[in-house]
Amino acid sequence: MSRSDELVTLARRRYRFGQSDGGIGFAVPADGPPLAHEFRGSTMSLRSELAAMYHGEYGRVPGSSTVADAMSVLEGQAQAQEPEPLHTRVAERDGVWLDLGHKEGRFVQVTETGWSMKTSPPMLFRHTALTGPLPEPEAGGDFEELREYLNLDDEQWLLVRGWVVALLFPTRPQPILCLVGRQGAGKSTIARTLVNLVDPSPAPLRSPPREPTDWAVSAAASYVVALDNCSRVPDWLSDALCRAVTGDGWLRRALYTDDRVAICAFRRAIIINGIALGALRGDLLDRAILLEPHPINPERRRLESDMTARWQAARGRILGGLLDLASRTFAHLPAVRLLSQPRMADHAQILAALDQATGTAGLAAYLQASGRALEAAIDECPVAFAVRRLMETHDEWGPGLASDLLPVLKTQDPWREWPTTPQHLSEQLRRAAPLLEATGIHIEQGLSHGSGQRGIRLTKAPR
Repeated sequence: MSRSDELVTLARRRYRFGQSDGGIGFAVPADGPPLAHEFRGSTMSLRSELAAMYHGEYGRVPGSSTVADAMSVLEGQAQAQEPEPLHTRVAERDGVWLDLGHKEGRFVQVTETGWSMKTSPPMLFRHTALTGPLPEPEAGGDFEELREYLNLDDEQWLLVRGWVVALLFPTRPQPILCLVGRQGAGKSTIARTLVNLVDPSPAPLRSPPREPTDWAVSAAASYVVALDNCSRVPDWLSDALCRAVTGDGWLRRALYTDDRVAICAFRRAIIINGIALGALRGDLLDRAILLEPHPINPERRRLESDMTARWQAARGRILGGLLDLASRTFAHLPAVRLLSQPRMADHAQILAALDQATGTAGLAAYLQASGRALEAAIDECPVAFAVRRLMETHDEWGPGLASDLLPVLKTQDPWREWPTTPQHLSEQLRRAAPLLEATGIHIEQGLSHGSGQRGIRLTKAPR
């Protein structure tokens, strides 16, 4: 038997092999926690573990070619298995499971009756280089203690509290938390604190990615992703953020050296810290909670070293309080019935259940904030603003061509910069459609037109 054969045989005794639903091979220790060691891109290096395991068994150091040959065989065997989901930090089955990020495997199960520590969840988790450890949650903690570390007014606190509780409902889309406004308001501190509460990382705040591959790698490695100092959000990133909210996937090259593709599909909780509202496109704002913290009075500023020490002492209590809130929300959620289905209706249901559990008005605060964000987004978008003004005096426009609609819209707001071509207007109408739908204005594009070109119709929902 060759050394490569010996290593394969030894590995199959110590691990179970499989592949993720994204096509990445992994190994799970037969006698260890349910943590998947990925063949590629994992902080748990399977290659190093196999080499150490071989040396411990045979007293010999395997050559690099031995390990490489064995890895190829094992990865091939893993790829022959049925795909299994690998979860990052949070998973939902028989309640919610929170991975505390410890290599020995420590998890919390949250149900409608409470929460408890566990070692064997009924699903697989993965750790990455960005997976940091969480403290042991403390029973009897008070989540309201978190507010001491955040510069938020009463309404903003309700919004953030609901957003954080929703982190423990990973199968439901939740809005992007957008922190905007002037410098000196503690926006980065808010983002960093929220990341460290549920999904701590060596890099809690990250620079905006420059290309889709950077985003895919960064977002896949964490459950909560905080982008710091986003002065602008390019169209490709706006699309990627919207997909991460809903969990939709896209294809990318697996390697630059071949033609293989990898499927990127994940749902993430996202925080954007920026300066200008205008950096956010309409369809992104439609999926966002907009917060504008007030600048901190210099007399209220505290030393970062003092706050860090207090935070480290309070983390376990606050986490325990969060788990209590999530459990109580679970208990009320099945009975929630919304009178209407707002955008991000799943999040609205969570807020309604949380309100029932605590006697607060988080859902009302969310709907009011969403309305303000919608108005601001329409005001920022010349096409959306002009269409709404046009439909104030029309129940319907069209079908007509984009070349016919463009001069009509310009008369509604002639002082702004306008699309230069009908094709550009059609694109801007598609971007503005989610905002206008929320105000009862429906845009139909691609309709048959007598000219042989595709037409546009605008209609207003009856009041």
